[in-house]
Amino acid sequence: MPHKKIVSDAISSYQETLSEAITIARTLTLEPFFELSFNTSAISSEWTESKLQDLRTGYARPDKRKCVLYIFKLDDPQQSKIVLSEIQRAKDGQGTDDGKKNLCTFNRQFDGSETLYVGRSFTPRSRISQHLVSSKSGTYAMHLEEWAKPLALNINLTVYDVPQYNDKVEVERAMSVLETGVWDHLRPLLGRRGDR
Repeated sequence: MPHKKIVSDAISSYQETLSEAITIARTLTLEPFFELSFNTSAISSEWTESKLQDLRTGYARPDKRKCVLYIFKLDDPQQSKIVLSEIQRAKDGQGTDDGKKNLCTFNRQFDGSETLYVGRSFTPRSRISQHLVSSKSGTYAMHLEEWAKPLALNINLTVYDVPQYNDKVEVERAMSVLETGVWDHLRPLLGRRGDR
């Protein structure tokens, strides 16, 4: 089979899959079910555990395989320059022996955005905890305690349920479209685009 035919067929197939996912994504709704406003100076492991205790784990039967979308936003978009500067400083320190090696990427092109991070998860309590506390694990996250605690940033977190979600492949693709669309719309300072 000629390579051009493979490329053409592959693109046509992806276009069809993406079109179907977009159609399904348009039927999804976001319902906020957990909100937390906080100052980064308060972050600690104990504080995080107490603040997230009402957030579902994703492991219990009613929550299992339920996907959520979550958004971290700055109270003051003027602080975006400080955020980008500090995350750059922290990432530059990743080459040292004790430096964090799991900080998420930063998006300098979105300087001025009030949105810090957009993500989705099946286990919201543990994933959001990873974003808040410092950790030596290899999981990429914001790890706000590591670099943002002294900045005393005011941040708002909203976690959205997607009631129509089920773990069928078509709906999972639609969730990817939704996450990527929200990312493109809000232009977060930190983190990678959902559909890479």
